[in-house]
Formats: sequence, C-alpha cells, structure tokens
Amino acid sequence: MLHSQVLEGTFDEVSAQLSDRAEELRSSGKLRLIIVQGDSPQIDYDAVLAELFDAADNLVAEPGKPLSDPDEARVSELIREKFLKQGLDL
Repeated sequence: MLHSQVLEGTFDEVSAQLSDRAEELRSSGKLRLIIVQGDSPQIDYDAVLAELFDAADNLVAEPGKPLSDPDEARVSELIREKFLKQGLDL
C-alpha cells in the first residue's frame, strides 16, 4: 500500500532527515519537495468557532415526521422537556 510522508522543518532539519532515511526514501520511488516561504499561517480557532456559532444561530428548525409509536413519542417529549428546562429555545 502506498502512502505519503511529510518531512517538515528548516533546510538543515529536512536535510538531516533525508540523510538519516536515505536508503528507505531512495527505494520508495519519487519524492516531491515543496518550499514554503515563512511560517505556516496559524488557525484562528476563536474566529472559526464564532463563525460556527453564527451559522448555528441561523439554522431553521424543521418539524420531523409524526411519531406513530407511543413510546418513541413519549421519549421525544421527555427530551424536549429536558432541553426546555435547560433554557434552550425549541
């Protein structure tokens, strides 16, 4: 099974990794070298989370199918009551 590997670091770090694994990498076939200028951008998790919350706030609830099984209907109602007690707007 073929799989990709990533060697990452400064020129000296990657060079050392290539040197240490020369025989293994030589027998693996082709190599691809991608040069990245500067540091990789950091992910702003706060902004991503805020975007997800905004999207969730704009979701429109759609009614589900009516439950024909009385046990399923009762469980559904209990769950609804629980969420209402927790302050969720259903």
